[in-house]
Amino acid sequence: MKKKGEELLKQIPKDHKLVTRRDFLSHGLISGIGYTMAPSLLSMLNISNVYGAENCLNAIDMSQRKTPIIMIDLSGGGNISGSNIIVGSEAGQHSYLPTYGRLGLPDSLHPQNGNVNTEMGLKFHSLSGMLNGVTQHTTSVIRQKVEGAVFCAVSNDDTGNNPHNPVYWLNKAGSIGDLVQTAGTRGGRSGGRSQIPSLSYDPTIAPVSINRPEDCVELVSLGRVHDLFDDNQAKRILETIQYMSESKLNTFSQKNLPDQIKEVVSCGFSKSKIDQRVHNIDSRYQASSVDPRLDTDVTTIWDNLNESQQRKEASIAKLVLDGYLGTGTIEMGGYDYHGADDRVSQDNKDIQAGRAIGRILALAAAKQTDVAIYVFTDGGISSNMQDVDPNANGKFRFSNDDGQRASTFMLVYKHAGRHLLRHTNGGFNQYKRQVGHFKDNTAVEKSANVMSNNVTNLAKTIVANYLALHNEENKIEDVLGDNPFGTNLDDYLIF
Repeated sequence: MKKKGEELLKQIPKDHKLVTRRDFLSHGLISGIGYTMAPSLLSMLNISNVYGAENCLNAIDMSQRKTPIIMIDLSGGGNISGSNIIVGSEAGQHSYLPTYGRLGLPDSLHPQNGNVNTEMGLKFHSLSGMLNGVTQHTTSVIRQKVEGAVFCAVSNDDTGNNPHNPVYWLNKAGSIGDLVQTAGTRGGRSGGRSQIPSLSYDPTIAPVSINRPEDCVELVSLGRVHDLFDDNQAKRILETIQYMSESKLNTFSQKNLPDQIKEVVSCGFSKSKIDQRVHNIDSRYQASSVDPRLDTDVTTIWDNLNESQQRKEASIAKLVLDGYLGTGTIEMGGYDYHGADDRVSQDNKDIQAGRAIGRILALAAAKQTDVAIYVFTDGGISSNMQDVDPNANGKFRFSNDDGQRASTFMLVYKHAGRHLLRHTNGGFNQYKRQVGHFKDNTAVEKSANVMSNNVTNLAKTIVANYLALHNEENKIEDVLGDNPFGTNLDDYLIF
């Protein structure tokens, strides 16, 4: 069998290079070649004797894991500002605009008339579709452990070119997992529709596509290799590649496939580093442990895993909250809903987004763990203030793409109790929960700060707040490569 494996190596093109673990899987271990080579690899590795080669393997130290984070990418450019999350003038969320008509609200539903909900700290409009969805899946006890912030920034309309997704920077900041670092419900570098800031890209942790429970199981089953190696042996083979240092990986990626495989074989495994993991139990990496369908907390909250959206949400949320996945992105389509005939249909889309948020919060509560949720959309939307929908409490129907009225928001659930924000003007809900602001005409003030008209800087602001959540804002330059906020950093931090 060893001879046959060597013959197969010779058949692989000399110039065939692999860069990521996914490349290795798709061209080696999970393929037919991997199946035939596996016995040869097993005999060459001699698992019981090859522990060593400390420089080959840098296993994830899960004791360094920060708050897990899930991003929700509402593709198409939906509403966040006003009708869902209250936005205000320069003084903050509590400093209301004269009118919210272009943001879908008639004067009768103006926030100053008592149409505000502050259960989660961040001010939602009391008739918000997103709030409606959240409350369907959470108790008041859960909601009272949530804090949030809104970020007012212009975003290009209905395009996947907005660099909204800071997934790689978040991983570098500490949103790590012990099976896979990043995953999304859509292929590509971000795992969602929106793009990543170009300078953030790290090909060694490119997102795995997770859309269903079977995808979760495959993370530990490893395809055909699972038939020949036990879980721990197969996992260590992949770790040898996945956790190479950057310099080691750069050298490795320049080699042809036969030489790459030979190096993996000769590298061996670092048993001591593997044993440093927080979750060092065999049962953790069994298929039954990662399968959302076998997790009663998951199936209680997502009650129909035969439905496509529920499958996606449940799979990502399960992996993130159990620590298998570092940062997950859930794309939700159809948020270019300005063409809908009525405001009720538009609000129903927002309710779906809110239900996704609520389910994630409910699962975090059930698993007694913290979670951050970041919600963004590519562009924005506005009303012409003419089409009133009596079936939607008299709200105006949204009629146009309008990235000048865009915002994003972040929620943080702390199981031990609501996170204390850093800025206050005195009293609950006088805390600063807004970065950037709107003008009286309900458009974003683009000159307010460095993120107001720059989506890349908006993504950096989110990462800065994630670091600040853990009192590590001093690491901004290490994570981002620069600090666009300069001496005004504190103005951008909420947590």
